[in-house]
Amino acid sequence: MKVQLHLASILALLPVALGSLPAFAAAPAPVNVSGPTIVAFVPLVSEADIDALTEEAIVLDDFTHYLAAVRRCAIAHGVSVVLVEGSSLRVHLGRRSFSVEASPSGGGFGYCFVRPGKKPRIIHGSRLPEDLAAEAARFFTLPSAFFPCEDR
Repeated sequence: MKVQLHLASILALLPVALGSLPAFAAAPAPVNVSGPTIVAFVPLVSEADIDALTEEAIVLDDFTHYLAAVRRCAIAHGVSVVLVEGSSLRVHLGRRSFSVEASPSGGGFGYCFVRPGKKPRIIHGSRLPEDLAAEAARFFTLPSAFFPCEDR
């Protein structure tokens, strides 16, 4: 019961934790970016899955928690963070656009790192905060010590 309440609380507070989120769409979800951005994507998880604490619901809970941990540090270094729900998304960066399909091997979870002038990087599956931060630091050329940022 405590885990169910925790997961329900996370999902209810997700818009607050991650800031303004795009409207969820079945597929593909349009994502407009104008600068360095981490686009995180998650599968559609039903209320029944959440209530039953399915594996997918538990991974969603972990995924959103890990993403929220990195978000503040990323934003402090000029990298936006966007969360999209769905199995595919279409990213628009200026006149350029591309599609991202979630991989079944990643459970439908993943990240797309986008930066003007650089080929996007797609990562399928969930990552621990320190691993996600290390990937972001490499892609966006951030200082390796940009995470954690709680004390800054």
